[in-house]
Amino acid sequence: MPPSSPEAAAESKRENLKTSSPSSIWTPPKKGRLKLNFNGLCKYKSKRSSIGGVYRDHRGKFILGYAKGIGKATSYMAELVALKHGLDLAVANGWRDISIEGDLKGVIDAIAGRVPFRTEEDMEKYMEIAMMLPQLGKTSMVHVFQKGNKVARGFAKLGHKAATLRVWHDIPPGSVVRHLEQDTSELREEDERSFLVCAGWKATPTTPVAATESKLPNLKSVPSSRIWTTPKKGRLKLNFDGSSKSNGSSIGGVYRDHKGKFILGYAQGISRVTSSVAELVALKRGLQLAVKKGWSDISIEGDFKSGIDAIASRAPFRVKKDLRLYKEIAAMLPLLGKTTMSHVLRKGNRVAHDFAELGHEAAPLRLWHHIPPEKILQHLEEDAAPKEYYPRRRTSWHCLRRSFALRLMLLLFRNHHAPRRRATSTARQGGCVAPRAKKEQGGAWLREAQAQRSSVADVA
Repeated sequence: MPPSSPEAAAESKRENLKTSSPSSIWTPPKKGRLKLNFNGLCKYKSKRSSIGGVYRDHRGKFILGYAKGIGKATSYMAELVALKHGLDLAVANGWRDISIEGDLKGVIDAIAGRVPFRTEEDMEKYMEIAMMLPQLGKTSMVHVFQKGNKVARGFAKLGHKAATLRVWHDIPPGSVVRHLEQDTSELREEDERSFLVCAGWKATPTTPVAATESKLPNLKSVPSSRIWTTPKKGRLKLNFDGSSKSNGSSIGGVYRDHKGKFILGYAQGISRVTSSVAELVALKRGLQLAVKKGWSDISIEGDFKSGIDAIASRAPFRVKKDLRLYKEIAAMLPLLGKTTMSHVLRKGNRVAHDFAELGHEAAPLRLWHHIPPEKILQHLEEDAAPKEYYPRRRTSWHCLRRSFALRLMLLLFRNHHAPRRRATSTARQGGCVAPRAKKEQGGAWLREAQAQRSSVADVA
């Protein structure tokens, strides 16, 4: 016998709906399933609303997105309409067992039966949704914060410009690409960690003090250098750099041999992070490539002095994200044999900096093997050129500058000793007789005695 009330009918449709605990970030669904993120926007002044949503697979790959303007409606109703359109597309494409996420907790709780719907219109819209749930198999629904629902919100913003339903297949619009990359960045890091586990590295200490003070026996610290120098014969040198701008961040690095020959370069655009995080990500990516290629005993150089000192255990990490990246870097170092790490000034790290600039144009990781890009050739040739010492020529300007310095020192010496001479002369005038005055007095007495002798002789 069919249910006698809409509430009873809605309750019967919730059998295949499974709810999960809230999430603060976007997480991928299980393998073989799709995840739907939906969102509804309502402008405060005009009360005009729009909807949007996105489907992605377990790798974070974009499958489908939709957007539409729905006129005047409440934010509650906009969320329900966004969810209904998303389920309509799933039924039309034959998708089943999907995961559903939204950022309006009241709608999620009402659909899950934890709270009642506010109005009859909302209840009627939910009834339309509940009729589709049995066609989708075992679905799960979870509340996510706005930080994890940015892609669906971006599609909802596009809905303000779309009077009819607009759908994107496989290729997302440019305005949501950055949010898609941010959601999948942590997923890529998890894949990289699983790759390193297969390679044989062990976890680093979990406490911050132990992590920063742990000794790295295979790491040797080298003093700073002003220019790029070649490594020892049979070794490779890695130069890495991170670039952070207002529109995003990027990383880059380069491997060269003892002759300065280009071996490998990499560049990648990442989400907007601090410069310290970008530098550490650049170093981590370079070490991952070395582990994958089977290289060992490499030399590492970078112009990020505080990071170099922290990795060499001369300074602690203060930010949790920096510490987490350091743990991953420290875990890879034992796999690379005897490595050396040194700080180099920006002039000696120009090639890595150029690759980091190229990273702003490359969203996925891009590699160059043996043949570098044209923008890097000039700095590569300058670094590989033999370094010769040329003595400094003494020009007329150097002589003039030296004579000016001597004159200035002499003037300062005179000014420094002038008060002492004035004080000495004043003291002598007060009661002491100067040697010259004594000589003058003695000469006058002698002249007077000679005059008296001559007068006596004249009288005789």
